[in-house]
Amino acid sequence: MIVRVAVDSAAYAVDRFFDYNVPDGMFVSSGMRVSVPFGKSDKIVDAFVAETADSLDERELKDVAAVADSDPMCSHEMIELGKWMRNKYFCTYYQAFRLLLPPGSSIKYKEIIKLCDKDKDVIMEATKNSSNQRAVVQFLFDNNGISTYTELSGVVNTRLRDAVNKLAEKEIITIIKKRFSVVRKKTVRVASLAADYDTLDVYVNEFRGKAPAQVRILELLSDEGDIEVAELLETASAGYKSLEILIRKGLVCIYEKNISRITEGEYKPPDKLIPTME
Repeated sequence: MIVRVAVDSAAYAVDRFFDYNVPDGMFVSSGMRVSVPFGKSDKIVDAFVAETADSLDERELKDVAAVADSDPMCSHEMIELGKWMRNKYFCTYYQAFRLLLPPGSSIKYKEIIKLCDKDKDVIMEATKNSSNQRAVVQFLFDNNGISTYTELSGVVNTRLRDAVNKLAEKEIITIIKKRFSVVRKKTVRVASLAADYDTLDVYVNEFRGKAPAQVRILELLSDEGDIEVAELLETASAGYKSLEILIRKGLVCIYEKNISRITEGEYKPPDKLIPTME
């Protein structure tokens, strides 16, 4: 399979989709973000997958380097909207698609600092004239030769970057940048029946006149199945106190459910995807 991606580095004047091969075992879908080697130097850049296609192209394509998302971040309709925005507002494809991503879905980088495979005495000798470099390597020795930049900041409070860069130049450490996507999952609270129907019948018959709001909640759950709490209370014209009583009595339970931020048809592009010159 190949993917057609919009890369972060492209200027508007040369902005287009670029084709990449998807390596075996890697799952990539349209609407996801990936890393790809770009340009003559094969610099790794962020990219957005706009389309997928069968691998029928005989050209030798570069491989996708990594995938940032486990699920698509944009639906087909949103991708079409992004294409329209690119033409309408004279931005790049990547800039347009980035505007459509859910809040909190930025890609961040974590720096991993790792000791190279060298003799300890050699390393200690090479760092004897710098207390910061010595502190970094000593911490790494004490932590199986690996740490994050954030952890090291608690060991060396000043000039840590200088110390790390110098150690890398001396080939004492390697700096590995790991990219990860930060996506806050959206959850909703859902109500569900927790008692059998015989128990519910007894309760409904006894409390229909005494607690009508509670009865409406139970009847709705019985008829419709699990319902989001906000929708349940609004439909039943009941307050949360009524629901709370049912929870305490073991008739209803509440659980949290993850929901997708992307819904088919959530965004609809305008009728004309290419703006006119009118």
